[in-house]
Amino acid sequence: MRRLIILFISLTINIGVINSAYSQDIDKDAQTHYQIGNFYYQQGRYKEAEEEFQKALELIKEKPVTKTELVLPGEKDFVRESRDSGIEYIIGEGDILDISVWQNPDLDREAIVRPDGRISFPLVGDLPAVGLTITQIDEQLTNRLKEYIKFSEVSISIKKIGGEKVIVLGEVDEPGVYSVTGAKTILEAIGLAGGFTNHAVTSSVILIRDGFQKPQAQR
Repeated sequence: MRRLIILFISLTINIGVINSAYSQDIDKDAQTHYQIGNFYYQQGRYKEAEEEFQKALELIKEKPVTKTELVLPGEKDFVRESRDSGIEYIIGEGDILDISVWQNPDLDREAIVRPDGRISFPLVGDLPAVGLTITQIDEQLTNRLKEYIKFSEVSISIKKIGGEKVIVLGEVDEPGVYSVTGAKTILEAIGLAGGFTNHAVTSSVILIRDGFQKPQAQR
């Protein structure tokens, strides 16, 4: 069975390949699911956020959608085998991370993801951050700190999202929430999520912009 790809753009992003707008009101139930999902997302509860976004999207798919031909050059390069993967936020430029180290309050601090994609932390210096998940950053920081402190148990949370966020769900290799800066095309957004799986209907991508405040959906 071949399935849809859904791109959920919570803040306006310039998508040049689609021009049509969705003018009908979104059901209040869909708004509620989106708002709950957004709350979970801000709290770092990504699995619960995904479930709420999926519920909202199921309601949206019942609404009429303006059809627009979508041609994705080089799309075969993005077709990959699907693998099990839970939704997890991918760190982007400008994000602010709240980092604490157990029994070492002097190391607790906020770390801003710089334009070079890295963060700085005492004792270990610079660490890569852009494109990684919180779990991956936690693991690398914990391993680095082992050289300097006995108990290097690290806790990391997202204090502030630096850029716009894109939620890519459906038949992509790595569905998740991605932070982006600047204009992005649909192809680039799908590329962030690892590209299409071989179950995807590449001509049936649903794009939703502006969350549910002024929703615009296109196919």
